[in-house]
Amino acid sequence: MSLFTPTNVTCPACSAAIAMDAVGSVNADRRPDLRDDILSGDFQRETCPSCGAEFRLAPEFTYLDIGQGLWIAAFPYPELARWSEAVGAAEDTFATAYGASSGPVAQEIGEGLAQRVVFGWPALREKIAVLESGLDDTALELAKLAILRGGGSAGFGDGIELRFLGFDDDEMVFAWISGMDEEVKERLALPRALYDDIAADQSPWGPLADQVGAAPLIDMQKLIYGTDAAA
Repeated sequence: MSLFTPTNVTCPACSAAIAMDAVGSVNADRRPDLRDDILSGDFQRETCPSCGAEFRLAPEFTYLDIGQGLWIAAFPYPELARWSEAVGAAEDTFATAYGASSGPVAQEIGEGLAQRVVFGWPALREKIAVLESGLDDTALELAKLAILRGGGSAGFGDGIELRFLGFDDDEMVFAWISGMDEEVKERLALPRALYDDIAADQSPWGPLADQVGAAPLIDMQKLIYGTDAAA
């Protein structure tokens, strides 16, 4: 089931106290409406009744979709700087729920789940959309690196991420997005062949493909912080 906890939050604009339900877990099989809200950007978004300011709780929950074979641990964007620590916590959570520390039935379910870790709402939305579309998320991250190598880094900066938004005919649409507040800085569209060529053969990328594609965090962002980010 999907779990929520009543909580009091402070409006970031006027400091008013606001009561809302903070999500602890989402079961998309039972609540597909919550999945749709995540993809649309409406999930955990609130409007302050005092000043009218709109804000969104940072993601810190697990997402389960057995039908799509997907389990995701979502963390607030700032924790990306300590990503290896978060990955360890996520792996422990999965082991208890669907891994070696769970019962036989749960373990059987777990064998059919892809485990992923994400940081921030843009990354979560992207991961759900990518894997549900049948795309290889490692190939997609390598395609992003190819974009950077090709000079498509005009929007790159501190806290700005390159995220896949979807398809427009034969083009792939990306955007430079703030990982913290989800503000879109710049959009770009590129031929789908960029992804298709990489998906067909990742060998030219050598060890970099293995590093980027090491689950559960399959995201080029981890290259920025290095493997000892938790230290």
